[in-house]
Amino acid sequence: LGALLRNKGDIATAEQLYREALAMRRTLLGDDHLSVGESLNNLGLLLRDKGDYAGAEALWRESLALHRRILGNEHHEVAKALKSLAIVLLDKGDLDAAESSIMDALAMQRKLLGDDHAEAAFSQTVLAQVLLARGETGAAESTLREAITSLRKALPATHWMIPYTESLLGGCLTVLGRYDEAEPLLLNAEAALRRVRGNRDRIALDALQRIVHLYDSWGKPEKAADFSGLLPASDAPGPIK
Repeated sequence: LGALLRNKGDIATAEQLYREALAMRRTLLGDDHLSVGESLNNLGLLLRDKGDYAGAEALWRESLALHRRILGNEHHEVAKALKSLAIVLLDKGDLDAAESSIMDALAMQRKLLGDDHAEAAFSQTVLAQVLLARGETGAAESTLREAITSLRKALPATHWMIPYTESLLGGCLTVLGRYDEAEPLLLNAEAALRRVRGNRDRIALDALQRIVHLYDSWGKPEKAADFSGLLPASDAPGPIK
């Protein structure tokens, strides 16, 4: 129910339900149970949605420690927890810590799951965003292209991760000033994400913001305004991620 309400945008009620579920699982199952880790992850995602990065970091660090206690230091679920932690560290601007966390996750996923596994490719998208934040745009581009190749091998053509990564690549090309290349990637990816995930979804809205950023950077304010008008008032326009 909390997940449904979060997706509908009722963050306050969703948070209350997530916290109730977490407390109940701790009582019934104890602190060292993977279902407690699931609740920690869910609540962390919601706090990140709210912009409470410190709160999300604390929950995801607890989740990482829990997974290590139960599963050991080398497990694909531990790698996923490292990836989540890297994402919120990137949000906070702690690039060194974010890069260390995502590199650990990626190395573990490649060892345990293979180079072309979807989880490894997802970690590559996080690494690319760290590189982009560092100004290492060329390295970010090559990392995203490699991730797209892996995702197309691993996932159905309609999976949302493919247009999501293509949108990130379009944003990278925008930074590089390669607007003609970026435009079709961004437009097609945003349409696909909206179709699969809905108009209010955070990932779809971020893809829409990248289109606004493209046209602003390209010196096409009329087109930027057209797409900016599609954003909810609270989202128009904000940081590009």
